[in-house]
Amino acid sequence: MISVSLFQMDTMRTTVSPASGRRTTRTPRAWLATVSLLIGASACDLFTGPDDVRNRIEYGVDALEVFEETHDWSATVVTYLRASLFAVNVSDDSVTVSMPSCMLALEAVPGSDVGAAAAPVWRSVNRLSWPGSVPFVCLLDGIQAEQLGPGDTLQTRTLTTEIPLAEILADSLPVGTYRFQVRIQSEVTTGSSGRTENPLVELGEVYLPESRYPLSLSVYPRDGFYYRVSVSSATAPGLAATAILEVTHTAHYSAPLTRELSLNCPVQLRAFRSADERQTIPVPEPAWTWPTPSSCGAAEVPVRLEPGDKQTFEAGVPSHVVADGERIEDFFLMAIIDVDGRPIRFATDPCVTGGSCALGWSVLRSP
Repeated sequence: MISVSLFQMDTMRTTVSPASGRRTTRTPRAWLATVSLLIGASACDLFTGPDDVRNRIEYGVDALEVFEETHDWSATVVTYLRASLFAVNVSDDSVTVSMPSCMLALEAVPGSDVGAAAAPVWRSVNRLSWPGSVPFVCLLDGIQAEQLGPGDTLQTRTLTTEIPLAEILADSLPVGTYRFQVRIQSEVTTGSSGRTENPLVELGEVYLPESRYPLSLSVYPRDGFYYRVSVSSATAPGLAATAILEVTHTAHYSAPLTRELSLNCPVQLRAFRSADERQTIPVPEPAWTWPTPSSCGAAEVPVRLEPGDKQTFEAGVPSHVVADGERIEDFFLMAIIDVDGRPIRFATDPCVTGGSCALGWSVLRSP
């Protein structure tokens, strides 16, 4: 059985709307809705039988908002989504609430879709970091157990999460209003009787605006390798630039390591007109792309390196990629490499060093 109750709490919100842009508001007495989940054997015999429990936990929405934050590691302000809940024991008994020490398992549905049956277009459990595509791991053995007396409120980091918009919109979802929901996995126990619950709680709608997020600068460490991308202008006929990818074993591991790279496109380039455009989220349409995604295919090449060893991939960027009258150094480049099926994105500004190389990818191994 589900019931809805209302109560008030002092709040301060930083919100972003499509009409007014960023706006900070103070709401002295904001109404908050909670969803009451009646814990029992079934919806039919909730209050009958020898195993009658009658525990009840209410989940309140404390915050669903977009906010900005400055960091020492970023020259641009980073925009986040914050979702925060709290649990209230509204039963007459003391209960123990146990849940994994994981971030909230948020799901996003476009705001125009209505109903719990609408398919989510994004799930936080599947998200990857930006720009390095590192997956997030939940330590299921890190269980937090809290005892709540009648009327007690539980506010814990387990019920709060902050996610950069770059990890939500990235290069696949558009700016717009999204409805968020969350599944909360917990076990509520009174005495020797307990129930495992995985309720779906509606958080409401929020507008996700265009934002900025810095890219890695030419070098990125991941999974035991360093990846470095450089692009320089070329003087050879038919070439606009030379692109080089260096893969180095970090030697943090004493054993050899193997990673899979794209066979046909070890490096992909996206060209933008400004540095600001290059770090825009969602990623805008580039001025040009090389190679075309359709030419890359799914084939992969294994890269196996001993500690400290290095392997280099080199290719010439054909001159027809760049429009007549423009030079490779007129653009702000995003370099993308696909490692084990997960992309790493770099901010790679071309250097005017000249040089030449053969068309097509060649593999060079350092001595």
